[in-house]
Amino acid sequence: MTISRLSGKNRLKPGYGVLLILGLVAAVFLMNLLLGGFMALGLPFTCASILFWVFCVALLGLVFQHFGLVYRYDIDGVKLIVSRIYLRNPRFYEQVLLREIVFVGSEEEARRRNPDARVKRAYARRDKDGPVTAVTFRKDGESKTLLLRLDDEAAEFLKNAVKNR
Repeated sequence: MTISRLSGKNRLKPGYGVLLILGLVAAVFLMNLLLGGFMALGLPFTCASILFWVFCVALLGLVFQHFGLVYRYDIDGVKLIVSRIYLRNPRFYEQVLLREIVFVGSEEEARRRNPDARVKRAYARRDKDGPVTAVTFRKDGESKTLLLRLDDEAAEFLKNAVKNR
């Protein structure tokens, strides 16, 4: 049995996209004015230029991660594969063998059961479809928790895989 799901597939609406671009242009313009003020106070041009570019790259990175990132979950009966998709190009994020999974349930219960587990969010923040499912697993002696947005079928499949081990 193979299950494949996407998280974060709700794209930005065109009207919001135009507003986002105008907001980015306004933010860059204001940052340019602010850095001009810093230069008037005696900050060298090179430092002001570096600050400007760092701000622009960080701002675009945040926008891209929020609006351009989609996660794909593939469960093939043996393993769970989580991929990030940037601009239609899937990139490997995490692979978990189903026999390594020790818990599937809510985020709060996973944190209570494994407080030392490293938590990795693997769903788009703008995605509000369904509850967050925590998948805790042990790999190489380390405990990790993946936070996923799974539908009921995929979550039940993983829970049954843990029970039937």
